[in-house]
Amino acid sequence: MISIKKYLQIDAEIAGPLHAIALLLEAVGRDAVRADEAAYKDFRREMEGIAARIATSGQADSELMVQCGAATQALRAYNCRATAQFATRGVELKGIVEMLTASVATLSKTAATSVSQLNSIRGELVKVTEIDDIRLLRSRLGDCLKEIEHEVERQQESARTEVDLMAKRVAKAQAVLGAIHPKPDPVTGLPGRPEAEAAIAEVTGADDPHFVVVFVIERLDLLNCRYGYAVGDVVLRRVAAFLSGHLQATDRLFRWSGAVLLAKVSRPDRLSDVQREVSRMLLQKLEIDVQTEHGSLLLPVVCRASVFPIFGSPSVLLDKVETFVSLGGRTKLPAEGTA
Repeated sequence: MISIKKYLQIDAEIAGPLHAIALLLEAVGRDAVRADEAAYKDFRREMEGIAARIATSGQADSELMVQCGAATQALRAYNCRATAQFATRGVELKGIVEMLTASVATLSKTAATSVSQLNSIRGELVKVTEIDDIRLLRSRLGDCLKEIEHEVERQQESARTEVDLMAKRVAKAQAVLGAIHPKPDPVTGLPGRPEAEAAIAEVTGADDPHFVVVFVIERLDLLNCRYGYAVGDVVLRRVAAFLSGHLQATDRLFRWSGAVLLAKVSRPDRLSDVQREVSRMLLQKLEIDVQTEHGSLLLPVVCRASVFPIFGSPSVLLDKVETFVSLGGRTKLPAEGTA
């Protein structure tokens, strides 16, 4: 989400179309479809670079046209790559169906061959007159049954292998489809916890420092019980809007769970500097006007927050987040701080 605060802080002389175009390009890069993660990162960096050049280019029309042309070419190239990725995944899904069809056809063919052999033996039993003929047919029948037994074992092993392979391919396809079409939180419209965990894993080990900021809205459960979930939903949406308006354009905000919102931020600062930034943000008074069955009500809303640096194992970080959340934001963890 583009920060209104960031927009208002720019020089008044260029606080019009140029900066609006720059912010639009930033949004285009950030919200592009993620067909391939590496290609998405490259495209986002490219769009951010063009946006930065436009924002600082002044009023020269020639320079603006050059940068707009570069943005158009970058968007066209990325769309072509994304379309090719989707086509490839469509072929993979088609391959799954073809593999299943071939497996069924192979089983059917084997069964048909065995049945034909048994019918031949049955027909010769009708014409048998010598004991040697019976022995011969018994031998043929035994060989046929062994072939059927071996084929059944081979087909069972082959079927297990193919089922395992198809299960892996289906799981991969489902993961891709889930990443392309993530379901936003129905109350706030924000991405949910799976997207937050993916975003944390994406920057774990990155060269530039990243942090997780966990916001816990106090007394939200009490508001839901006293005034109904509709009031609680209004509070959630207003707090999400408040936080989005104070975060930077490159930050991402998620609905983690219940009364918890989580932000992934990138700062060149130390942990203590980020903690002070969050503390200043939460010092601002937040009152929300809601409608209840008894009329209009002005609710003061308080958030508690903690900042965690992203490094090491993501699972360890998530455990710290869950500990902070389970205590209602009323704890101070080692190496982290509560705002």
